[in-house]
Amino acid sequence: MYIWELSTLNGYWRKSNTSTIFGNCIQAFPLSENSTVTARNNCCPNHQCLAIQTMLHSDEQCREGHTGPFCSSCKQDYTRRSSVTCEKCKGGTNIMFGFLMILLLCFVIYIICLIVLMQCTKPHGNENRLKNIKSSKKMIGQLKTLISFVQIMSSLPSSMSSISWGAKFKFLTNFLKIVNVDIFPL
Repeated sequence: MYIWELSTLNGYWRKSNTSTIFGNCIQAFPLSENSTVTARNNCCPNHQCLAIQTMLHSDEQCREGHTGPFCSSCKQDYTRRSSVTCEKCKGGTNIMFGFLMILLLCFVIYIICLIVLMQCTKPHGNENRLKNIKSSKKMIGQLKTLISFVQIMSSLPSSMSSISWGAKFKFLTNFLKIVNVDIFPL
């Protein structure tokens, strides 16, 4: 018997038909109520791997709609219904609403920081002025951190081109590039 003739048992997953490591899918679902049942439902469910003689792709071991190592991710046009199940959803998960809410929240925080900073510049007593300068420096530091986060996030698709980023994430990062001030192409 050859290694590629071995089949994966229910609840287990392996990278390819030449891999000697059979991973337990329980480790992919540690937060589910019953990890053992979840692993058996998602990795080689109903002993379907016993029928696979030549595995062309590791996703053949996964339940319909599942993909990736230990069948822990959802395929394209599927979305996570619960913490363990992927269900058919034409177009996949719509995360644009979440991104818009984050952008709105960032804008509100920006306005609040702007108002606080404007209040700090008004002349008060010397003690209050020193306290306000210290607090404004702290807020400016936090604003710098937020801007740095947005800049890093917007540069991810171009700096890590080997990763397959989703179209919606690319759309978001293209929108966030307005924060990046790139003077070198000029």
